[in-house]
Amino acid sequence: MDDLRAAVAESIKRLRVSRGFTQAQLAECIGRSLDMVSRLERGDATPSLETIALLAQALETHPSHLLGGAVMPDEISPAAQQLIQRLKWSSDDDLAWIMKLLDLVERRPAT
Repeated sequence: MDDLRAAVAESIKRLRVSRGFTQAQLAECIGRSLDMVSRLERGDATPSLETIALLAQALETHPSHLLGGAVMPDEISPAAQQLIQRLKWSSDDDLAWIMKLLDLVERRPAT
C-alpha cells in the first residue's frame, strides 16, 4: 500500500507541476484544502475515489494515470505513438538527454 501511495503522490505532483498549477490552485480546482493537496503529494494521505476523479479532471488525465497505471494504446495520440517507436532504438545516453529535455518542457510556464 505504501508503494501505491508513493506512486499516487508522485503522479499528482508531477502532473500538477507540468500543468503549471500551484498546490493552492489545484486545491481550489478540486474543492479540497491546500493542506490536503500537500498531504496527498507527500503521501501522507490517501485520496478517495471522488478525489482521484476530481484530480484527474483538473489535471487533464485519466484516473488510472494517477494510480501509476500505464497509458492504454488507444489513449496515445498518433504523434506520441510515432515518438515511442523512434525512442525504442535510442541509446541509453540519447534517452538520458531526451529525458532532460522533456523535464525542461514540463517546467516551462503554461501558455
